[in-house]
Amino acid sequence: ITRGKLKPCKHCAKAKAKYKNVCKESTAKKAEEPGGRIYLDLLKVTVSRYDDLHFELKKKWWKTMVDEATGKMWCDFTETKGEMVERSCEFFYKMKKRGITIKIVGLDPAGENHKLEKRAESVDWKELQPMSFEFTSRNTPQHNNLAELSFPYLAGKSRAMMGALHIPSDIRGKVAVKAIKCATQLDGLVVVMHGKKTATQDEYVYNDNPKWAKNLQTWGEAGVARHGKDGKSGDCGQTMMFVGYPFNCESDSVQMWNPKTNGVMTTRDVIFLKRMYYESKAEAEALEVKAPVKNADEVKEAKDDEDDDVDQDALDPDDDDTESDADDEESAVGEADNATSTTVPSSTTRSGWLIRPVDRLIETMGALAEFQGTAVELKYLGSIAELDSDEVMAVELTTKNLELSLVGAGLGGGFSDTSELKVMNYREAMASKDAEAWAEEVGNKKARFDKFGALIPVLKSEVPKGAKILTKTWAMKKKTSGKFRGRLNARGYKQIEGKHYFSESIAVSVTNPNTVWIVLTLMAMNPKWTSLLIDVEGVFLQGKFVNGEVLYIRVPDGFGKWYDEATEVLRMNVPIYGTKQAANCFYQTLVSKVKDRKYEKSKADPCLFFSWKDGRLV
Repeated sequence: ITRGKLKPCKHCAKAKAKYKNVCKESTAKKAEEPGGRIYLDLLKVTVSRYDDLHFELKKKWWKTMVDEATGKMWCDFTETKGEMVERSCEFFYKMKKRGITIKIVGLDPAGENHKLEKRAESVDWKELQPMSFEFTSRNTPQHNNLAELSFPYLAGKSRAMMGALHIPSDIRGKVAVKAIKCATQLDGLVVVMHGKKTATQDEYVYNDNPKWAKNLQTWGEAGVARHGKDGKSGDCGQTMMFVGYPFNCESDSVQMWNPKTNGVMTTRDVIFLKRMYYESKAEAEALEVKAPVKNADEVKEAKDDEDDDVDQDALDPDDDDTESDADDEESAVGEADNATSTTVPSSTTRSGWLIRPVDRLIETMGALAEFQGTAVELKYLGSIAELDSDEVMAVELTTKNLELSLVGAGLGGGFSDTSELKVMNYREAMASKDAEAWAEEVGNKKARFDKFGALIPVLKSEVPKGAKILTKTWAMKKKTSGKFRGRLNARGYKQIEGKHYFSESIAVSVTNPNTVWIVLTLMAMNPKWTSLLIDVEGVFLQGKFVNGEVLYIRVPDGFGKWYDEATEVLRMNVPIYGTKQAANCFYQTLVSKVKDRKYEKSKADPCLFFSWKDGRLV
């Protein structure tokens, strides 16, 4: 391949045109107190119907707000986009009255959001100031991700609530908004950790849980209201469904929905019926099955009676085993004169899925008789059919032979069975028959660590007070080539974020398999190309700490001849295997070395580097 010979690809150009200009890091400091920054977004609600259409909702615009510091969510529904402007200002004002000042509002650059900014800065809402608005750039959804992620999160909860309570499909359009509001209320009771304090989201924001938290009810529970709405008798004595809790009312106040009027009433006087409003209706029918009789005439008579009493369409024609077991059990206890009832499962689930009977062996064999395979498959099946019993019995496959065949490439290493391929720890390796070989490998590992200056001994008395000393473990495995390989690993899951590692320095790019296939294809198409495979010795031992981390590890098993385990620990000069940042540190070292050789990183794959030398691609 030479430079300038390839024409621009139309498909690649179209794909690049769809790339989003996404910033990798946020320049804004994360809010540390409630109200420091909240994210706001608007979404049009659509509720699918059973006929693949959508319910027409009166209040179809769903507004959600999420507090960055605590994760607390609020939601509201309006008929139009413009209504959310005034209602948002009212919400900000109520929050300020409760001692929570909204300082920054993050939102996308939609028209109604700009109207919200102007309205909040007007004279009518001057009490809201100081308040600033942060508008995200186009195609940068992660800047407002908390608000955007709240939509599928709450919608999924509401769907699960309605599904678990068997709410019919044609009713869900009426209760979807109520389910979302209740899911938002309950989410405020989620316990989170903020700094060193553990509490619910409501306790972080309002310094206390809502009053109704002491009297929780099951969403969808049926209850009878003893008093009508606004003193009227329309709802009195009606069975209604519990859908949520009212704001700023007594602890035992609830909101009940009347499906007949589609109205919601707030009341304290409800008799709950300890059942769900929509219960799963059993479609099964109780069938009377006669007990077995002795002679053929009685059998015929009993069969005729069953044919008259039982709906044959509801029976499973293949359920012979079940009836036989029931008959045998009744005969054993001598209750031939008593009738036994059984329940036949419904033909469909409550979601509308068809329940298929269990496939029987005879039916499966019959279906295979009509199998139309490929020429290769038919030839193979034909050769199997031509084998007689003696030829089949002549093939003796013992457990040992089968296990030996599964070893595969390991046969060259002298393995006798697959149990020798498992990974062992230090004690297991030293207790095996290859203890001497493993001891030699421990020495080789020590030499590799010394070569790269990976570990240096430090007296325990010199370790800073409060420093965490990580534990370690060995992973020892005999390779398929017969070589003994031991790997010393630090237990990275005990590292402390912000002290032993940083979250932005633990991820590392991985080569895309498509890149490998493309490169191999290009090599196959160009016979003059040459390739060189390089094996990097001690890969992770060549990385370097980039954030000034200081990590200590206990003296590993087998290193006692070089270090005093009682008085010394080892300080890591490089991130060894098992540490969270080991892969990232090696990748950074690799990139710097490759760039020193004037190689460029591919925009398609961060693990592919190339350069042009003398007009040719390397």
